[in-house]
Amino acid sequence: MTISYLTFIKHAEKMVKDIGFAKPALKGVYHTFDGSVIVSDGRRVYKALDVQSRNDGASIDPGTGKEIEGAYPSIQELIPKSLVDRLHVQSATYLHLVTDAFIKAGVVPKPGEKKGKKEDVILRLEAVHNNAATDLSVESKALQASIDLGQSENYLYFEYRINAEHFLQALALFKDAGHEELYLNFYEDEFAFQMVSTDTNASLRAVIPVVFD
Repeated sequence: MTISYLTFIKHAEKMVKDIGFAKPALKGVYHTFDGSVIVSDGRRVYKALDVQSRNDGASIDPGTGKEIEGAYPSIQELIPKSLVDRLHVQSATYLHLVTDAFIKAGVVPKPGEKKGKKEDVILRLEAVHNNAATDLSVESKALQASIDLGQSENYLYFEYRINAEHFLQALALFKDAGHEELYLNFYEDEFAFQMVSTDTNASLRAVIPVVFD
């Protein structure tokens, strides 16, 4: 299943909307020479295969549709390498609902503020040694909760701290693309993991960076 071009552009616009003037080249969606599209904010990456026919290497502003001058920067250093394990997620909808609930319950206002920032909620994705399960939990003063996502294929230990809002946005991308099932791929490079569609060509990917202290 291939995501529609307009659906990808909608989610790309959300990713790049807060990019400042220091990274103007990243404000566009890169139209690769093989028909793929790529968008990045300098840390996250979304990529979809075979969704456009320009094939000219142009960078297009997802909000205006205008071409952005200059070469699109390389994002290869943002892609983790050497797959070591993966987790099969059966329901993106369920995971989206749980993550959204974690965010809403975990938002804590700072002193003097009426509201906290949902972007500050951190999730912990961790393999549990004693039963080979994978827990997704929330790190919050307001909430202690977790869910079991099942066993990974190779039963390896891993632990990732991730921005909950980034995770939620990527899940929304997969849902809108019609991918109810997906893989969470883990790598020797532990600075990020990937969400990958389960179709043969892995036609949709999202790189999710790790949050470090």
